[in-house]
Amino acid sequence: MVILRDADRELERDRPTGADFSHTSLEKWQQLQAKSRDLIQRRDQRIRGLAAVVLTPPQFAALDARIRRERGHDELSWIARQIVPAGESGVARGAPGSSGPFLAGVNDDRLLADPEYRRAWQRQARLEVESTYVDAPRLLNLSSGLTEQFHSLLVDQQLVRLENPARTSGAWNDTLRREERELAALLGERGFAQFRELRDTYGARFQVKHLQVEIGAGPDSMQVNQLEALIAVLHNANQKRWSGARIRESAAAFLTPPQLTALDGWLQRNPR
Repeated sequence: MVILRDADRELERDRPTGADFSHTSLEKWQQLQAKSRDLIQRRDQRIRGLAAVVLTPPQFAALDARIRRERGHDELSWIARQIVPAGESGVARGAPGSSGPFLAGVNDDRLLADPEYRRAWQRQARLEVESTYVDAPRLLNLSSGLTEQFHSLLVDQQLVRLENPARTSGAWNDTLRREERELAALLGERGFAQFRELRDTYGARFQVKHLQVEIGAGPDSMQVNQLEALIAVLHNANQKRWSGARIRESAAAFLTPPQLTALDGWLQRNPR
């Protein structure tokens, strides 16, 4: 999307570089960090403002969720920089602006012992779950209350995995079976079967979401039935290693000529 490209170029032009941060005082480091955050916030506001004009509400919601996930990851990285080991398994806070040995997403099992990081992690995990399973309420026919429980359960399961890591293949299999029992108890047998199908097609859904954003709003935007049909085609293509030509042939049965043109461009940029 041109809007994203232009905003990213402007950000890279104006934001402080690694060289600016190196060998500087703590006060200067904090000023540069504040400038970076301000520039990123302005970038996000510009993208949202321009995108709201050209995207449909569902497309804008997907873009907005992506931006919020990116900022959530930035927050986790910022907090992790200030956390240092304390004893064999504890953590403590280092000096502001220091660079601790922990990395967000890599050392979460240790970082979660820090209360601020834990709260930020839970917010970020919730955003990731809602984005990954954005189609779940519609496809599984979930009420708002059940959707809330579904998202919360998935986040809680991730947290348990991190705080109680499986050390053997047997323990890992036990974890998977327990999680499936919990989901089946919440969703029911039919709902759980639909969830597994949704989970299995996630890769194809992610690809179609990207294509949907590229097409944008207007008369050529894809309808729900077209989206689901294309997801099924790409899922088969991913499993059976179909060529781009085979994908196009299958999609031609339900996509309009302008939509097929957009698919052709996407296939050229993502060769099979």
